[in-house]
Formats: sequence, C-alpha cells, structure tokens
Amino acid sequence: MKMKVTEYIKNQLATNQAWAVKALVKVYTLQTLDEQVTGQTANLNGVGFSGIDSKILSSFAEQVNKGRTLSVKQMAIVFKKMPRYHKQVASFIPAEKMAEIEKNLAVN
Repeated sequence: MKMKVTEYIKNQLATNQAWAVKALVKVYTLQTLDEQVTGQTANLNGVGFSGIDSKILSSFAEQVNKGRTLSVKQMAIVFKKMPRYHKQVASFIPAEKMAEIEKNLAVN
C-alpha cells in the first residue's frame, strides 16, 4: 500500500526527531512577535501554533533556539502535537524536495 505525502509528513513529525524539532522551530517563527513574547496565540491567521499548544510548544522552540536539547519527555509531547501542523510543514518543504518524497513514496 502506497503512503500519501500527507501521511508521510505526519509520520515523520510523530517519529523523526530531526523533522519534528526543525518543524517545531519553523512553526514557532510563524507566530507573530507578540505571540512569541507571550507564548499565547492571539491572531487567528492560520499559521503558528494553535491556542492549546502555543505556550508549551513555544517554550520548547525557545529552548531549542537557545542551543539546548529537548528531554525525552519533551520530545514525547512534540511527537504527539506536531503532526497536527502537517499542512504548515508541507508548505515549508521546497518543491524539489517534495517531488523527491513523492517519487520515493511511489516506488515503495
């Protein structure tokens, strides 16, 4: 059974630490400056973290941005929460990389 790109991205965000942490930091950068400062979602603009995830995921992203690594417990939370941001993550993937992913999924 062939995996769709959407499912592939969700799976990577739920299991691959490099993907999940990179996506965490990238989605955090989409938060507005006031959202980053407060750790709260204030604008319903379709980017960044949802209100329920904003405080914890923002704190994790800030930790990574300061050069620190996430604990096993923190990564478990990231793996649980990041797949819901798969559409935003898909929009960050360059077209040539997306084509490569699609090609590899078609072969497997």
